[in-house]
Amino acid sequence: MNWGWTRSGLHIPVFLIIIGAPSAHATDFAYTTFAVPGATATYAYGINESGAIVGSSVASNSWVSGFVGDGNTFTTFLAPAAYVNTPGNTAYGINDSGQIVVNAPNTLGGSENYIYNGTTFSLIGGVLTGNYPAISSVIARGINNLGQVVGDVNFVGGGGSGFLNNGGVISLISAPGASATRVNGVNDSGQTVGAAFMSGAYEGFVDTGGTFNVINVPGSSYTLPYGINGTGQIVGVTNLSGNEQGFVDIAGKFSLLSVPGSTWTDAYGINGKGQIVGSAIISGTSVGFLATPVPLPATVWLLASGLVLLVTTARQPRNA
Repeated sequence: MNWGWTRSGLHIPVFLIIIGAPSAHATDFAYTTFAVPGATATYAYGINESGAIVGSSVASNSWVSGFVGDGNTFTTFLAPAAYVNTPGNTAYGINDSGQIVVNAPNTLGGSENYIYNGTTFSLIGGVLTGNYPAISSVIARGINNLGQVVGDVNFVGGGGSGFLNNGGVISLISAPGASATRVNGVNDSGQTVGAAFMSGAYEGFVDTGGTFNVINVPGSSYTLPYGINGTGQIVGVTNLSGNEQGFVDIAGKFSLLSVPGSTWTDAYGINGKGQIVGSAIISGTSVGFLATPVPLPATVWLLASGLVLLVTTARQPRNA
């Protein structure tokens, strides 16, 4: 079927030893918020290695446009199938070559999926073979540096599956035991992240070569992973005590993300530098945000290096 779219005696105080053994990753971030000029709402979904950010913006006349920018300047665009007064024409992901995945609702009630290079929109095409239910809609949500595209399909009558489009060869992705699977992101190793609907609730997952591992923020009512970078760092959205927050999962350690002054924070994309983009509600308005990891101060690194040298020297045997 042609669809037509294309993870010796020297004692050093304990507190100094702790300082001298810094964490391998940062859990603190510096936040910057932004809004597309003239927009009543801004949603940021993806970021590449050079810091190009993509997403969607809503204008005062309810037009929804995709955008690409750096947090200061923005260019908006409309895909050929897009029409106004819809929740669509969203740019979901961007790779390091600047290829942007765009989903645009059409006038027939469905949607079209494109790769946009800043100048030209190209329909995402591919062929799926095998037995599967009739498909009602297809949404492309992520792209890696190999040009592989991921997303999800909805079936007529309910349920759905994720997919991976590798050069037009399309494979469905379904988490074991799930009634519906949604795939949001993919890295260059082919690891995908998303959410599976099981027992009336969504569970997050990372899929590595067909092996699914559950991702659940402790104490949350749901965990929805959206992005994964080349080192396997994962970002997404979780709900704790009714409060929606972003999270980053670094080697199994969860850190919550909260833009200062916001009522909720959603994290959607992460690049290889650990920079995270998403959206936050501030004073009732949705704005985009960029969260940049805060490195340890240089004085701490110098202290750490000095302590390592001191301990090493102290342990050297004395000459007779």
